[in-house]
Amino acid sequence: MKDKSPVWEALTQRHGLPPHGLKKLAHWAFGDFIFGVENDAFFDVNKARRFGFQEMHLDSTEAMVALMRQLQAEKLIPA
Repeated sequence: MKDKSPVWEALTQRHGLPPHGLKKLAHWAFGDFIFGVENDAFFDVNKARRFGFQEMHLDSTEAMVALMRQLQAEKLIPA
């Protein structure tokens, strides 16, 4: 991702975002770790809820959409 800074800078200008550098917004070592796991990760509780597990009261899709909207409102990602 080191070579993507110019792409991010152009995107921020095009969408009127503050000039946050990629190094401030993303920790690439963590991304490499979390997306490189060999075992499947548990992200969506909706299927578990459909099969009777009711202990989690969060809709995964709604939570992700809310997070994206928050990042847009804070002008960290384009709307």
